[in-house]
Amino acid sequence: MPKYLLIDSDKVFIPGDERSRTNPGHGYPDRYETYPVLKWFNTDKELLEYLQTWGKDIKDPQIWELAGRVKLEVKTTLSLSK
Repeated sequence: MPKYLLIDSDKVFIPGDERSRTNPGHGYPDRYETYPVLKWFNTDKELLEYLQTWGKDIKDPQIWELAGRVKLEVKTTLSLSK
């Protein structure tokens, strides 16, 4: 299981439709949509190497140290009342 999670964001350009170009105020205009980018790292070294290489391109990173997995047991009780 990875030890670190780096959360960054990126954006993609979505061109508008023809109506918005020929009839301003109608249709869908050009826009950018932002989406999350998740990267997992197994060691401190991998994370630091990535940040040294790509860190200048990361705008607002969040780094999370992940805890070990926990096994959960769910118990449900059903009963009828008269």
